[in-house]
Amino acid sequence: MSASPTVLRLVLADCYRDSVALLALSSELAGLPGVEVTSVVMGTPANLERLADSGLGVVAAGPGDVVVAVRALDEDAAQAALDLARQRLRDPAGSPGPTDPGLEPVRSLAAAVAADP
Repeated sequence: MSASPTVLRLVLADCYRDSVALLALSSELAGLPGVEVTSVVMGTPANLERLADSGLGVVAAGPGDVVVAVRALDEDAAQAALDLARQRLRDPAGSPGPTDPGLEPVRSLAAAVAADP
């Protein structure tokens, strides 16, 4: 008889992140050993409804909160994913970024075109 998957959730209050960054983090977490499904989203009503509909549970969160939900083969794998998510979200500097430390982020389309015509 196999154990049931474990679902764990984390809510980080007032931790707005861009949806592209959240998608990248969700993809990173999904690649961890033992992790089956992940969702990293802002706590909007629509996103919370999708979490509940997908079987990742009901979460109390506001639209400015980041919600991380993980279903994994066991509690250790799920907790490892939440720990990594917490680290990435609390310390964005520790998140994967440009490989050249001399690169500065561009702040406008004009600056991007000037940097790489």
